[in-house]
Amino acid sequence: MGAAWQCVAGNCRVESCSTPMLDCDGMDANGCETNGATLTNCHGCGTTCASMSAFWSCGATACEVASCFAGFEDCDGLDSTGCEVELSNDPRNCGMCRRDCYETHAFAGCVAGTCGPRTCDAGYLDCNGDLGTGGDGCETMGASCPTVLWGTTWGTIGDDRPAFGPLTLLDVDVDAANNTYVVASYATSTRLAGTDYLSSRQGALVASFSPSGTLRWIVNVNGVTATTVVDVLVQRLVVRGGNVYLAGSASGGGSVRVNDTTTIGTVGASPQPLAIALSSGTGTFLWARLLDTSGGADFRGLTASADGASVWAAGFFASEVTVDAGLTLSGSDDGFVVRMNGASGATTAAQLIGGTGLQAIEAIDYRDFDGDIFLGGYYFSTSWSYGTRTFSGTATTRDGWALRCNGALTGCGASVNLATAGEETVSDVRVGTGGVWAFSGVYELGTTV
Repeated sequence: MGAAWQCVAGNCRVESCSTPMLDCDGMDANGCETNGATLTNCHGCGTTCASMSAFWSCGATACEVASCFAGFEDCDGLDSTGCEVELSNDPRNCGMCRRDCYETHAFAGCVAGTCGPRTCDAGYLDCNGDLGTGGDGCETMGASCPTVLWGTTWGTIGDDRPAFGPLTLLDVDVDAANNTYVVASYATSTRLAGTDYLSSRQGALVASFSPSGTLRWIVNVNGVTATTVVDVLVQRLVVRGGNVYLAGSASGGGSVRVNDTTTIGTVGASPQPLAIALSSGTGTFLWARLLDTSGGADFRGLTASADGASVWAAGFFASEVTVDAGLTLSGSDDGFVVRMNGASGATTAAQLIGGTGLQAIEAIDYRDFDGDIFLGGYYFSTSWSYGTRTFSGTATTRDGWALRCNGALTGCGASVNLATAGEETVSDVRVGTGGVWAFSGVYELGTTV
């Protein structure tokens, strides 16, 4: 009966069973007496294919769902869980598999296979009115929705995107009179208030708007368009003491201009740090600094004193950056800070911040009451030191750091190290009320402060 036999001490014994038969009672006399292809003994004695809201079959190797009871579905595709979802009341599978009644910070129950009205979690609001449409849910944290005072757009004739991603607006600031100042990156051409603005490849557009949203002035920072390809990337903007200060980089092998009339200088193929000052009232060009480099460099962070008397720009250089005649910083993949006179742009101090491995400064802010600056960025190094501060990381992944220094750039004090097996970057540093400093950024896989 479906068995292979052997003779043991003069007695016949079951050696093995032929598929699908099973020896479930352990008696040699009746051999392999049980059919192992049934719903009560499916490929194993007593293995029952039943329950979990499904009709079953005994498949080639195990129990298999043949079909589901009415109103149930096998949404995870696993026979071991059967038809595990009741479609009439499951908010994650409402009426059909993977129809989710949840949205960001919002929930709705599932009734008779239909998502009910969604409600926002406590402390969140749907201010753009797309709740229940598959949009961003309850996207605003707070007790009331912000009031939109005005808005504007530009573009339509060019790429309108910086080379590194689909963003146009790169930085924004507001002065004491509630005038708004923005800087945006565009590719080749863009349009604002009916006027086209051009650059040989990548340009920067700086604009100011009144408290009611009326355009006050526009400044175009671009490259010569006829024979050369120049990239101008202005990443930072601050308004202090009646001036607008800008920082970024330029590269490509041609001239950089303001409003097609004032030539700032000529750039090479590698990026060079660029700083510009404009009048906040009219956008009038005041001064510009285009630093010479070896291997490439850029400004990524910018801050200034409240009266605009001093400006600090910070960033990264590959091997060498000349910040003034007779003052060159030399290193290897290091951060640096330059302090400039807000009225003239003249260098008043400069400092290399780096060590073993790679260090880059992404953000900087200034504290007026004691004149200190606060820096943040990332590094690749197992260990590097600046002054009395030592930062220990992994060398194979990006680790974050923050540092407090005096504004004269003669020494640094408190520091913060962010290092794990994942990636960390300090991308913004801010001095808040009472002089408290805070930083923000991105991380993955958890981080340790």
